[in-house]
Amino acid sequence: DGNVYCGSWDGKLYCANIRNQAIIWRYNSGGSIESSPLVVNGKVYFGNIRGEMTALDAKTGTVLWKTPTGQTIASAPSIRGNQLFFGNNNGVIHALDASTGQIQWTIKTKGLVTTAPVVGKDMLFVTGLDSQVYAIR
Repeated sequence: DGNVYCGSWDGKLYCANIRNQAIIWRYNSGGSIESSPLVVNGKVYFGNIRGEMTALDAKTGTVLWKTPTGQTIASAPSIRGNQLFFGNNNGVIHALDASTGQIQWTIKTKGLVTTAPVVGKDMLFVTGLDSQVYAIR
């Protein structure tokens, strides 16, 4: 569709069209966005410093769901099937239902999780600022 999506420290997520060089829509999340959004299956997923993981409709910018996690999300999300994965500054790795935002499970680490989880065939790999690599089945 020729659109790009980017978050900003002003708390807004922008959708812009490359060909037209025009902003299509903007969504104010209310908190700085410190990582790249994930765009898949017509949805845009992103976290902010308020600790909210949000899903928007990629065409309209309409909020589909918002899930609070209690701490800054600097980790870009990853997805496998209908599970959305990310970490936060509490050191918690989250798995959400990508359709509803409902928390499916969490795992506590010993340090902040600021990197995007890597999705493998049968495992999820996450690094934290505790110098550990977590391999999760």
